[in-house]
Amino acid sequence: MTLTLRWQGVVKGQPRARATRAGGFVRMYTPDTADAMKAGLVAEAIRQMAASGWRRDYDGPVAVTITAIMARPKAHFLRGKLRENAPKRHAQKPDIDNIEKAVLDALTKARVWRDDCQVDWVLKRRMWGWEGEPASLLVEVTQ
Repeated sequence: MTLTLRWQGVVKGQPRARATRAGGFVRMYTPDTADAMKAGLVAEAIRQMAASGWRRDYDGPVAVTITAIMARPKAHFLRGKLRENAPKRHAQKPDIDNIEKAVLDALTKARVWRDDCQVDWVLKRRMWGWEGEPASLLVEVTQ
């Protein structure tokens, strides 16, 4: 059985935990830069699980495929056509491993599986979209 999720919006990576010192105390926090993406993925996962009959808190091994599509900036185009020297591959931030962390955290929160240690392998890629294609995230989870 395969669960397919598509979320449209700016793709962000899971930020690193930060620490601040105030009054002799150290406070740890995680910046909320990926929260909107993670909340959208949780909502989409819950919707798709209900539609597909995916059992919540699945406890077997799963394989995950993550495709992050980034919107091309206007600088990649000249008179409506893709420039010859426009980059073919997306090699900028966010890092693909941080996108993976955010996606796996969101799917754990949505209770797609019991724990993300069940993920047997992850295939991930980051690419530029076509002209006018908005940024989005495509995630497939296979039992």
